[in-house]
Amino acid sequence: MAQFQYTAVNNGGKKLSGLIGAATEEEARKQLNTFGISLLAIQKMAETAAQSVTQEAGTSDVLPKFEFEAFDKIGKKVLGTIPASNRYKAFKRLMDEYQFEVSYVVAAGATEEEKVKAKAEDLSALKAEYEAQNKVTDKEVIEEQKISTEFETQRKNLLQKVDFILEKIKGLLASYLNELTPESRKLIQGYIDKLLRIKSSTNLDYIQSTSEELLKKIQDQELFLHKEKMQSQRDTLKLESQKMMASLHERPVQLEGVAEKIEELQSKLGSSENPLFQGLANWLALFTPTPEEKELKTKIATVSRQIWTYRKIVWTTPAGAKEEARQSLNSLMEEKTRLKQELKNRIAARKRKSTNEEVPEPLITEEVNHFLSWLLAFYLAAYFVSYYSSAKVLPGGSPLPGDFNLLSSPLLRHILISVFLWHVILSLRLNTLRYKPWANWLVLPLGLVLNAGLVFNL
Repeated sequence: MAQFQYTAVNNGGKKLSGLIGAATEEEARKQLNTFGISLLAIQKMAETAAQSVTQEAGTSDVLPKFEFEAFDKIGKKVLGTIPASNRYKAFKRLMDEYQFEVSYVVAAGATEEEKVKAKAEDLSALKAEYEAQNKVTDKEVIEEQKISTEFETQRKNLLQKVDFILEKIKGLLASYLNELTPESRKLIQGYIDKLLRIKSSTNLDYIQSTSEELLKKIQDQELFLHKEKMQSQRDTLKLESQKMMASLHERPVQLEGVAEKIEELQSKLGSSENPLFQGLANWLALFTPTPEEKELKTKIATVSRQIWTYRKIVWTTPAGAKEEARQSLNSLMEEKTRLKQELKNRIAARKRKSTNEEVPEPLITEEVNHFLSWLLAFYLAAYFVSYYSSAKVLPGGSPLPGDFNLLSSPLLRHILISVFLWHVILSLRLNTLRYKPWANWLVLPLGLVLNAGLVFNL
C-alpha cells in the first residue's frame, strides 16, 4: 500500500498535514473526504524501509528518556523524566507543554556529578535554538491565518454558486415536473438534499464534485418520459446546465500588475516627510487607479472569461438552443463594451480632477524654485557689493579682500545668469501653468536650450 502525504484544512480553518495509506491517489482522496476536511495538496511518497522504522519508532515507548529539573509557574521545583528523541526536543516539550523554567536536562541514568555539571551549564544554546524555532512557528501561524482567510473566501464564493444552482434546478423541476421520469425526479431530488446537507461542510472539493454530478445528470437525455416530443425542452435544459457548470468552475480574477506596484510605491513615498518624495508621490498619483477603476477592471476581466466560456457553449450546445446561447454571448459582449467605456470615462474624469485641485503637499518644483530664489538673492548681493567695491564708492573702503571682482569671472557671470533663467522659468511654471500637465515636458527642454545659448554666446 502506497503512502500519500497531504495538506488540508479542518473545520476550524487550521492547516493540517500527515500521511495516509491507500492503493491509489483517488482512493486516498476519497478516504480524506470522509474525514470532513478540505484537501489542499496530496503527493505520493516513496515507501522505504527507513521510513517504516522511523514511523514504528515514533512512539513514547521506544523514545529515550531525559531527566530534568525545572520550576513551574508558581516557582515550585519539579523533578522528573520526559521522553524525547534528543535533548533539545525534551527541552522544547518542557517549555511548550508545561511552561516550565528549566534548570537542566540530561539523559536518563546520568550520575549526580553529571547532573550538577549540567545544572551549572548555561542553557543559552538550547534557548537560542528554541527562540529561533518559535520565530519560524510565528511565521507559520501567520501563513495559516492567511490560508484560513483565503479558504473562507473560496468557501463563500462556492456556496453562493451552489445556492444559485439549487434555485435554478428547483425552478426547472417545477417547470418540467410532469415530464420527468419518476426515477429522474427522485435522483435529482436526492442530489439536492445531499447538497443541502453538506453545505455546512468545509470539504469544498466534495461540495463541488457533488454539484458537478448533479449538473451532468441534468444533461442526461433519459430524464424525460417522451424523449421524441421533448427535444426543445431537453436542449434548453442542457444549455441551462452548461451555463451553471461554467458558473461553478468560474474563479475570482486576481489582478496584480504594474498599476498595483505603482500604487504601493506611491503610498510609501506619500507617507514620507521628505518634500522630494512627496512630490514624486503626487506625480505617481496620476497613474494610480481608484478603487472604482480597479473594480471595473476586475469586472471586465471576469466578463472576458465568461465570453470565452460562452463561445465554447455555443459550439457544443444542441441546435435548438444555439440561438439562445448566441443571445447570451452578445449580451456579455455588450456588457464588456459598456464597462470599458465606463472605465475610460472614469480615468478621464480623474485626470481632469487632478489638474484642477490644489495639491496640499509641497511640489518638487516649488522646493527647487525656493532654493534658486535664495541663491539668486545671494549672487545679486555679491554682484552689487563687487561692483561698488571695484568702483571705490563705498565709505570706508572695500570690504572684500584683495582685488576681488565678481564681474571679472566668466564662470560666476554664467552661473548668475543661469540661476536667473531657471528661476524665471520655474516661477512661470508655478504661477501661470501650475495645473497644466504638459508644462512639465516644456520646462526642462526650454531651460536647457536657453542655458546652452547663454554658454555659447557670452
